[in-house]
Amino acid sequence: EDCNRVKSKPYVEELEGFGMEDEKAAIETWRKHLLRHDSVIVDHFQGMHRSHLTCPSCGRESIKFDVYSTISLPLAQDK
Repeated sequence: EDCNRVKSKPYVEELEGFGMEDEKAAIETWRKHLLRHDSVIVDHFQGMHRSHLTCPSCGRESIKFDVYSTISLPLAQDK
């Protein structure tokens, strides 16, 4: 928070990109994210991944772009 350039944080609705082109949904999600989170940390260490879920009961789909700041990677084991 100390590094955040945003001093007045507006309320931002979460975007669900179903029916939108992925590129447009990703750009809009990132734009909304920057309305509340804008710092050197965001500039260098945050990104987004695409999430696509389908309900097995009704078939409704949810497509979202989620911001991440850490990512877990498996380490290779010596053989």
